[in-house]
Amino acid sequence: MHYLLQTQLQKFFVSQEVLPDLAVWQNLLADISACYDTIDQERTHNQKKLSDLSEEMEHLYERQKKSHEAQLKSILSTLPDVLYLLDDEGVYLEVLTDKEEQLYRQKNELIGQNVQQVLPEEVSKKINHAIEKASLSDGALVTFEYVLMVHSRECYFEGRLTKSALTMNNKAVFVFLALDITSRKQAQQRDHLMLSAMQSSPAAIALLDDSKFIIQANKAYQNLIDQIRMPIDNVYRSSRQFLSGLKETDFIEIWRLVDQDGSWKGELDFQLENGELKNTLLSIETHFEEITSKKYYVVLLTDFTELKKSQKKLDDIANRDTLTGLPNRSLFQGRLQMAIERADRTDEPLAVFFFDIDRFKVVNDSLGHRVGDQLLVKVAERLKNALRKVDTLARFGGDEFVVIMENVNTEADAVFVVNSILSCFVEPFRLEGYELDVTVSIGICFYPNGARDALEIMKNCDTAMYRAKEKMASSHQFYTEELSFKAINYLSIVVDLRQALNESQLKLVYQPQYNIKTGQIVGVEALIRWLHPAKGEIFPNDFIPIAESSGLIQPIGFWVVREACEQILSWDMQGLPPIKVAVNVSRKELTGPNFIENIAKLIEEKRINPSRLEMEITESTIFEDAKASTENLIRLSEMGIRLAIDDFGTGYSSLASLKEMPLNKLKIDRGFVRDILVDENDKAIVLASLGLAKSFNLEVVCEGIETLEQEEMLSLSGCSTGQGFFFSGPVSADKIVELINVGRSCAG
Repeated sequence: MHYLLQTQLQKFFVSQEVLPDLAVWQNLLADISACYDTIDQERTHNQKKLSDLSEEMEHLYERQKKSHEAQLKSILSTLPDVLYLLDDEGVYLEVLTDKEEQLYRQKNELIGQNVQQVLPEEVSKKINHAIEKASLSDGALVTFEYVLMVHSRECYFEGRLTKSALTMNNKAVFVFLALDITSRKQAQQRDHLMLSAMQSSPAAIALLDDSKFIIQANKAYQNLIDQIRMPIDNVYRSSRQFLSGLKETDFIEIWRLVDQDGSWKGELDFQLENGELKNTLLSIETHFEEITSKKYYVVLLTDFTELKKSQKKLDDIANRDTLTGLPNRSLFQGRLQMAIERADRTDEPLAVFFFDIDRFKVVNDSLGHRVGDQLLVKVAERLKNALRKVDTLARFGGDEFVVIMENVNTEADAVFVVNSILSCFVEPFRLEGYELDVTVSIGICFYPNGARDALEIMKNCDTAMYRAKEKMASSHQFYTEELSFKAINYLSIVVDLRQALNESQLKLVYQPQYNIKTGQIVGVEALIRWLHPAKGEIFPNDFIPIAESSGLIQPIGFWVVREACEQILSWDMQGLPPIKVAVNVSRKELTGPNFIENIAKLIEEKRINPSRLEMEITESTIFEDAKASTENLIRLSEMGIRLAIDDFGTGYSSLASLKEMPLNKLKIDRGFVRDILVDENDKAIVLASLGLAKSFNLEVVCEGIETLEQEEMLSLSGCSTGQGFFFSGPVSADKIVELINVGRSCAG
């Protein structure tokens, strides 16, 4: 029997001994027992089902919990902020964030700590003050800003604190949200700096809306508006007033280009009320606001009036001669090119006049550079007054001037211009007590008949000018093809002369100098000859001027001195008496680089007595560069080398200047000796020169003695040494040996 049934029967005090009809009762009991078994099975099934459902609910809860945690973590990871839970005493209860790098301290270092223990005093005071304020007004949101150094980076935060409905440990819980506003603050600072920069900018800046109305402008803009006396109401009404200096058509065109290209830049000049001209640079740029894409225009107007004035001054410095104020070489070349282009268009020729001041270097060296500069200024003034304003007068450099004259058709027209130029030099120039008679040499070249371009014009002018210098003072020369041919021939001689140096085509001959009374050779003058392989023997007058102008005179001159020194040694080895050897020295040699040093090394190398070497210098050589010449002559004299003035009487010597020179000898020019018997002036000059030499204790050599009568006259006049064809022409070194030996025999 089912235990439940037994239990129920016992409640009714029914026992198995007292039973009703057994069959009925047994069936009843069996049915009841079966019913209980069914109920028991259902209960077991339901218990199992409930247990399974409980487990399923627990799994579902766990999944939902994890899902909520993931959602919370996802939300925290996307928020740039930190959420704190604080109690009413400022103790950290919880820190909710996925941005550990934004925390002032680690989470475990914050929870349980008071803000006063963790944060700087200034920040903790702000948080506690917010807690007090939020406590007094439930639900109110308290905001404040503070700054923290987080991981060595200055960070700006906005704190938002409110009181929640929660409590913990019987204390109110406050929700504190810390928003990182560093980027916003930095942007505000940048905007503030940009605004300050805009306001302090010297450029006028205005902001226009898409209707081209001005909505903002800086102080410089306001000042500009004040200068042009524009009502401020109009200023903010329209950009038309801002660009008031423009014509209507220009204004429309500028904005058309701005709308087309997005920007425009250009110069804008306008006149102020006081008449002053403002030079400005206008710039208009289109900008779009990121969110709404609304269009704005930034207009920048920079005043560069002073800059333009400075630029003009710089242009003047670059293109004007600072001494005379005339166009300089650079500006002249530009104007010449433009004149050539006009001549090509109009088929009208032009002429260029190139000239310099004769012997200007003498003025600089003798009177000083200040007088020389004053002379150039006065020359420029006279020339400007003599020429037309349409003509270009320029200082080409040094004492060189150049004139461009257009529409000059004939040489007669050019001669008229030449006379205008020369008229400027008729009257002497009076400067600092000096009265200077000045002459010029002028070279003229036509375009297009005389040259093909600007470079060729100036080259041909230069060629013509130097040919003019070969004539008398104040001469002019037109460029011709013949001059060009001569220039080519000049270059050919330069090439051959350089080759002559390398191939030993040069030689020395020697003209003896005799003691007139004894008939003995006392010295020789070394004279150079060029043995050209095709042209034969070439004399100095045909190549020395070219050597001087080409710069070859220095190596040629040094070769002469070296050859003379070697000849002295050779004669000494042959037992000849110690005669002196004279060599000619040009100005370019005497004042050239390392001349003295090279001579000193040569004398030391050859081991000769320096007094055996005599250097002859012309008067013009000395006085064209007096200072440098005198210094080097003194150094030569100190070395023991003898010095002689050649062609005395033909130059510009002054007695005072001669007195300063360390001279040993005067050589009276052959021009005075030639006519000494027939020309009283020449005779007087020779006698005066002899007297001068005696007073200065100088030896005298008379050159160019060709007759016995000349020799006798000079001997009676006190001249002791003579040189000329009467005695002997230039001969070889071997011939000198013979002449010396003959003299010895006669004396014996």
